[in-house]
Amino acid sequence: MTIKDCNEFYYEKARQAWNDWKQMDIPSELVDKMLATDYDKLLQDKDTDTEIANALNTIFNLVAYCDAKAREKKDRNKYDDLRTVAQAGIRQNAWVRQLLKYKQGGIGNVSDAIRNLILYLEDPTSNFPILSENHRKKIYEHYTGQPYDRDKFTNDLLKALKPECLNPENATALATTTIYAQKSEWNGDDDDIEEFEELNDMTEITKLASLLRSCKNLILQGAPGTGKTYTTAAIAVELINGNGITDHGEIMAEYAQLQERGQVCFVTFHQSMDYEDFVEGLRPQVTENNTVTYKIEHGIFKQICKNADDNPDKAYVLIIDEINRGNVSKIFGELISLIEKDKRKGAAHPLASKLTYSKQELTVPQNLYIIGTMNTTDRSVGSLDYALRRRFVFKTLKSDIEVVESQGSEIASTAKTLFDDVKKFITEHNYSNDDIDDLMVGHSYFLADDARQLAMNMEYGVIPLIKEYIRDGILRQPTTNDCFDNWKKLQPRS
Repeated sequence: MTIKDCNEFYYEKARQAWNDWKQMDIPSELVDKMLATDYDKLLQDKDTDTEIANALNTIFNLVAYCDAKAREKKDRNKYDDLRTVAQAGIRQNAWVRQLLKYKQGGIGNVSDAIRNLILYLEDPTSNFPILSENHRKKIYEHYTGQPYDRDKFTNDLLKALKPECLNPENATALATTTIYAQKSEWNGDDDDIEEFEELNDMTEITKLASLLRSCKNLILQGAPGTGKTYTTAAIAVELINGNGITDHGEIMAEYAQLQERGQVCFVTFHQSMDYEDFVEGLRPQVTENNTVTYKIEHGIFKQICKNADDNPDKAYVLIIDEINRGNVSKIFGELISLIEKDKRKGAAHPLASKLTYSKQELTVPQNLYIIGTMNTTDRSVGSLDYALRRRFVFKTLKSDIEVVESQGSEIASTAKTLFDDVKKFITEHNYSNDDIDDLMVGHSYFLADDARQLAMNMEYGVIPLIKEYIRDGILRQPTTNDCFDNWKKLQPRS
């Protein structure tokens, strides 16, 4: 039976599965508990906890009708053709998390993609089974010739495509098959098959989270503007929650929640930072009698070690920004050996160290992970302390031309031209023989909403950075400053 000739709503079983989940009575305490539990552990708990099993089974039944790549789709989807609303291709744990968040806070608490799904299943005549906002924007602009308007999407697309169906509820689904049959026309050279909007580097984020889980300590290094600080947040969220979140805003919201819960701590190293700030130290206390006493207080490292030790079933992440700007021997003190994988509590060769002030013994738990960031072009500090270097694995984040090209079409071409010209300039004037990936100005400098913002990025971001490279002896001085004047005008060098 084709969509056009189908008497009933083409995705009726999906709608029924949605209503089963929507109407399912789940205590808020259970929802909160499931959201705070690692996905793999949830699957384990499913075997012993009836309430969790019922919730997950209801979710899995729903996802079997929503995503072509759903878990256990062949067993749970009762359509002979195994039809699904979308080819989302998102991981099952992300579906679980999003649908639990719906139970926690309603439709306003979920990502745009899940919102679009819910609206479609509840009112298919007024909504399209196209989940990705990225796709919707491209589709709308292609078929209407107008800037994307979410509120007018369904009405204007139906006018443009005029689908005719036996059941009016199937009109938007029929139109969708037409739209995706013409995908090369509105999606250009972008050959992605996902309906969920993904981060360009999400596969890499997953790999880095897996690497961190295995090695315990990771440093992200790269030139300014390559996204090191944001990537630490994405890795922390992926490692702790394992939920495959890909939306930038949602990642940062989850990151903020993890910080509030104490599972993520962030600190920036600097020249004046010391052991007392990082591990423990004496802090003055004024008593009621206006006398001063001194109390031993935990530093950020000791506190997160304690939190992780008290909650062995949860993962904790310590992020150290600009790790090479601090005096590592001064900051870590006697604890430098304890962060090694095989020296941690319960490992093959566990070590404990007696702290300087409290005289307590400290061990580093297995469930504490450390991520550092390091600017590869900063010549104002020395190279990373060897004792620390050999205890970390390293990943260089490169300036990515694909990110520059993926922004709005009105600015992408100009930004790409400037990106290529700056890279060529750095290559031609490289005096230090450093790798181009360590020097190339980060892609974030070339991202803008319009030409005015891009010009400001060039004048107040790129050009000062290039001049700093020249002052530090990284790049040779150009014979003229024409290139800088041209870049301010959004033009390549003459």
